[in-house]
Amino acid sequence: ASLPVKTREVVFAKFVNMYVADLFFTAAIMIPSIVVSADFGEPCNAAFVLKYVLIILFSPGFAIAASVIVGVILSAISSLFRRKNLVNVILLLLFMLAVLGGSFMSGFNSAGDSGASAAMIEKIYFFVPWLVKAKSDFAYAVYFALVNLGCFVFVYAAITLSYKKLNAIFTAKKKVKNFKLKNYEGKSVRSALFRKEMSRIFSCPAYAVNCIMGLVISVIMGVVLIVVCITSGAEFGFSDGFGDYIAAFAPAALAFTYLLAPTTACSVSLEGQSFWIITTSPVEMKTLFNVKLLANAVFYVPGAIIVSVPVAILIKTSFAVGALCVLSAVLLAFLGGSLGLVFNLLFPKLKWDNETQAVKQSLPVFLTMICAFAVCALFAVEAVFLPVSPVWKLFIADAVMFVANILLYALIAEKGEKLIMKKL
Repeated sequence: ASLPVKTREVVFAKFVNMYVADLFFTAAIMIPSIVVSADFGEPCNAAFVLKYVLIILFSPGFAIAASVIVGVILSAISSLFRRKNLVNVILLLLFMLAVLGGSFMSGFNSAGDSGASAAMIEKIYFFVPWLVKAKSDFAYAVYFALVNLGCFVFVYAAITLSYKKLNAIFTAKKKVKNFKLKNYEGKSVRSALFRKEMSRIFSCPAYAVNCIMGLVISVIMGVVLIVVCITSGAEFGFSDGFGDYIAAFAPAALAFTYLLAPTTACSVSLEGQSFWIITTSPVEMKTLFNVKLLANAVFYVPGAIIVSVPVAILIKTSFAVGALCVLSAVLLAFLGGSLGLVFNLLFPKLKWDNETQAVKQSLPVFLTMICAFAVCALFAVEAVFLPVSPVWKLFIADAVMFVANILLYALIAEKGEKLIMKKL
């Protein structure tokens, strides 16, 4: 309030930041589909270009408005508690699980009925019919753009008018009434760094939810493997060894989950401009990197074991295949941490205005996501086309991951400090 900056300018800057990020992802998804539409006979004229330009430019409007409303509601609830960051993480996670669960159950209930699936999609996303009709009627593209713009402007105006009040509520701190002075035991350097690393994860809702959703998606992938094995085996009368062939796809299925959002992909970036403090302290950089890798392992390795062991048992694999399947999940958890840290050391985003920029809008996070898709595709191709038995497919995949982990860790240990010092 004491700065010579108007409230609407502050809110506008935040909304523009969200809009630019969403516009990038919208364009990445829409442009390939537009090219396909043009290839399949839709007339490529001025109206065609203008129609899809309107759709791409205004698509983020409703999504941003909805996300801001949800964020305000969750933040208002969490502000009632002393540990509001932790409560915010829990509420956001529950909301995302509800959305995922509702979408999954709706799709499951309408599986096999294309008409029911289409009706369900149109009921949830009421813009879909407008987009379908926009192919033949330009007016629907205009309706779509105007509604998205209206939602964006309405929420922007509402937040601008109430920004100071909301900011005061959300940033207020609850006083501790039962504080007692007590002695604190000294801790080792690694223990102190590890505690600091874990507290940072849970102090940033976007960071914590990113990591937890990786575990949730890994559970979903495990369930998918089990369901595919049971249903396909029963429907086509496959033998008992069919589970081994399904297990060969475990590295491909789980690679996407454990490499998608490792804690290390933004852990260096989140140090921000205070990173120089660590460089001047009597702590070796290798120790700091080891702690960051340990934090990722603590987050993902137990989950990898908990998911992969039931998968290996329920799809009735042989002992060798089951053991290699579990080892694949563990190696993928370590590989995600190493890849994320390497990219974060190469391209750290130490200058940011909001933690979300480092967590969701930084180059290391993007490159780690690309690697997740690439590794997933690589192991899928290996599982399908490599002319060897499932046990050898898993053994080769595990060997490749083991070597990759060794090489990446050697790079971090030998070159990590030099890489990050160049960016300071």
